[in-house]
Amino acid sequence: IVSSARAATMICRLWQRRYDTLPDFVVVEGCLAGGHLGFAKEELLAGTAPALETIVTQVTAALQPFEAQANRRIPVFAAGGVWGGQDAARLAAAGAAGVQIATRLIATTECDASQTYKDTLIAAQQQDILLVHSPVGMPGRALRTPLTKTLALGESVPHKNCVGCLVPCPRASARYCIVQALIAAVQGDVQNGLFFCGANAWRLDGMYCVAEVLSNIMTEWR
Repeated sequence: IVSSARAATMICRLWQRRYDTLPDFVVVEGCLAGGHLGFAKEELLAGTAPALETIVTQVTAALQPFEAQANRRIPVFAAGGVWGGQDAARLAAAGAAGVQIATRLIATTECDASQTYKDTLIAAQQQDILLVHSPVGMPGRALRTPLTKTLALGESVPHKNCVGCLVPCPRASARYCIVQALIAAVQGDVQNGLFFCGANAWRLDGMYCVAEVLSNIMTEWR
């Protein structure tokens, strides 16, 4: 998963040198994605981060020399703020082989997140979606919840049983444990959960089954 052509090139070169292999595919994640974001917070707040179509085009071009060496395609899938078939068609025109959709599929009957998690997303308004600071030093997009309000006040949330999941996390000085907060959200703990979501989460208007969502997307795409 990359957010720039430079990152895609660096990873391909590293994999070639160390493992004599190349990616089977690449996911290009834009600035409207949920969770950790590969952009500076200043870019995100100012709206100056590059558009997803732009990054897809750049990454697709950067992968061409590696495709030639491997004599095979390295498909690019676009992610981050992809909502419907019109988005998919636009990104396909930019060179994407397909799209990755996450937030819209949380509010489906098949998703194994708790119903509280789904209901919290469905109830969210546009102003409830904000950028948070992750203990690993990256900005992330999530819903406004009691946890994010506590952190915004400069307070810390006690945590224990650190498993050392992410190397950049300062652990001892971290203001909260992101793993515990994400697990709490999936389990439906609104008070202590960190509800990562894409920028379009406010567009969720109810529960659907996966077949309905995909049928709608594919009809629009065609």
